[in-house]
Formats: sequence, C-alpha cells, structure tokens
Amino acid sequence: MASETRGRTANVKRNIICGMLQIAVSKVLPFCIRTIVIYRFGIEFLGLSGLFTSVLSTLSLMELGFGTAIVYSMYRPVAEGDTGMICAYLKYYRKIYRFIGFAILTVGLCLMPFLRNLVRDPVLPGGLNLYACYLIFLGNAVIGYLLYGYMSAIPTAYQRRDILSRIGMGSSLFGSSIKIMILLSCNSFYLYLICTPFVTTINNLIVLYVVRKMYPEISLQGEITKEQKHDLKKKVSGILVNKLTNVSRNSIDCLCISAFIGLFVTGIYDNYYLVMSSVLSAVAVIYHSMMASVGNSIAVESRDKNYSDMRQFDFMFMLIAGWSTVCMLCLYQP
Repeated sequence: MASETRGRTANVKRNIICGMLQIAVSKVLPFCIRTIVIYRFGIEFLGLSGLFTSVLSTLSLMELGFGTAIVYSMYRPVAEGDTGMICAYLKYYRKIYRFIGFAILTVGLCLMPFLRNLVRDPVLPGGLNLYACYLIFLGNAVIGYLLYGYMSAIPTAYQRRDILSRIGMGSSLFGSSIKIMILLSCNSFYLYLICTPFVTTINNLIVLYVVRKMYPEISLQGEITKEQKHDLKKKVSGILVNKLTNVSRNSIDCLCISAFIGLFVTGIYDNYYLVMSSVLSAVAVIYHSMMASVGNSIAVESRDKNYSDMRQFDFMFMLIAGWSTVCMLCLYQP
C-alpha cells in the first residue's frame, strides 16, 4: 500500500509539472498572438473568434460528460490489470464520440441560417465571410471528436496525463509559431484560422501513435455489460449538471454581448476573460493531474482514507480559489 501511495504521489507531481508547463505555453503564446491580431486586423476579429468559441462550447454539451464517466469507470480495471475491460470501455467510448461528433456537425450546420442574428454589427470586419469562418471553427470541433479523440482516455486512466501535456505543449508551440508567421507575413485571417484544425489533427494523430506504442495491449474489442452502461448513465446525469452550469456561466456571455452590443465589446470582454480562464486552467491542471490517482485510490484504499484525502483536497482547492480571487480583484483594471 505504501509503495502504491508513493507511486500515485509521483504520478500527480509529474502530471502537475508537465501540465503547468503546457499552460504556460498554451496561454502565453496565444496572448502574444491576440496582440498581433489586434494591431494587424482589429479587436473585432477577436470578438468574432470569441463568439464562435462560445457557440461551439454550447454545442459541446452534447458530450454530456461521457468522457469523464468512462475514464472514471476505467480506474478499477486499470488498478486490477483487467485489460479486456479497458478495451471494452475504449471501444464503447469510440462509439459515443463518433455519435457526438456527427451530432455536433449536424446541429452546427443547422445553426448556420441563424448566425447573422448573433452579430449586431451590420458589416463584418474586413469583409469576412461569417459562414466560412464558422465552418472552420465547426470543423475543428468535429475533428476533436471523430479523429481518435477517445485515445486520450488511456493515458488519463493510467495516471499519465503528463503524456498528453507534453504532446499538447509541442502542438501549441508548433501551431502558435505557424500562426505568428502567417500574421506577420501575410494578411489572411482565413489562413490564420485554418491553422487550428490543422494543429488539432496533428495533435490527435500523435496521441494515437504514442498511446499505441506505450500500451500495445490496448485495442478496440469486447463489449461492456448492460449494468455497466446503466452505471455510466448514472454518472453522466451527475456530471451533466456541472457541464450545464459551466456553459451557462462561461459561454452564453459572448453570445449575448455579440448579439446585443457588438463584436468590439465582445473582443474586449474576451481579452479580460482570457486572464481569468488562464487562472482556471492552472487550477484545473492540479485537479486533472490528481483525478486518476484519486480514482485509483478509491478502487484500492479504504473509505476512511479516501474521505480524509477528500477533506484535505477540499481545503487545498478552497485556499487556491480564495487566493486567486483576491489577486484578480486587486490586479484587474477598474
């Protein structure tokens, strides 16, 4: 038990360090890119990007939390070395993700006739085609689900989120470098947007290659039982409440600002929101880095130990949240 505890602690530390490095790369470079976009094109362009991000974040509700529920269900088979059950869950995960990807594509296309109602500005900045830009964002979201997005569940379940962090960090560096070169060398906002689905595709393919190389015993085979499917639905019902509150709090705002005020104010708001979301992402790194180890502990440790750990984690996150809130209140512009 002591060796397992040390192993979980080592995994958490490794995951947090790699996750924080990824956050530093994935937040600092986009901040530089936003600055270039503002001076090169105008803040309205950022407002348009923020609007489409909010639309697709709302559509992501179709995921319902299945990813989190399936990864959580994998913790016990991983702890027990039940490879067959892990493969069965992964196969079911692929089936769910394919359904979600096509559902988002269908609903996203159905929303196109109503896009103009979400933009108060009579003329789009730079003569952009609203629908072409939206299709690029929609394509990126669909690629995330249809192109091996489910493979990220394996490193997560095995307490190795550091693998995903390293790949994400490399993808962010690569994608941001290309975007900066495009912004400085040519005047095409479309080309800048197309970089995002291109980088998403590369990231997913690298994850697929690495996971297959590290876990050759994992394949898509087997079926989960009706009881396990029922248990997944029960978990999803609880996670859905959290997803609904997150979307209503963090995604609907840009939609409302763009529809009633305009893209200029949406761009300003999105810049301020970037600061808060960066802090939230840093805290989320700690949470996600611990999640698999906590799941492993739930599978193999006693109820009393897990409850004691939960109280310590709860206090730690309240302390981080309180400190972060005070800092933002004091450092934000009036």
